[in-house]
Amino acid sequence: MTSMMKKVLLGLVVMAFALPAASFAGSDKEKKRIMTDANGDGKITMAEHMDAAKQRFERKDLNGDGVLTKDEMKRDKKMKDMKDEGKGKDGKKGRDMDDGEEDDNQK
Repeated sequence: MTSMMKKVLLGLVVMAFALPAASFAGSDKEKKRIMTDANGDGKITMAEHMDAAKQRFERKDLNGDGVLTKDEMKRDKKMKDMKDEGKGKDGKKGRDMDDGEEDDNQK
């Protein structure tokens, strides 16, 4: 096993333990939790979590070589940032009206 593959696997293991703790609050996080809970029993087993992590990895691995390159990770971050760009502080689409800025329609 190459050094890069070991690093990728280590990253997956770290994500495997980080995601459950972060996935039980907020609308997008709640959706991820539901998607991770494959059998819908309200619990996420290690197998369910690892399957979801594997699916996320495969989705990011654009050329399917089993390795995430810097370019693939940058692309994934850019896509996530673009998705999050239109969300307010509450995680919902649209901008917060309490941010002290004028609404563009009121100028």
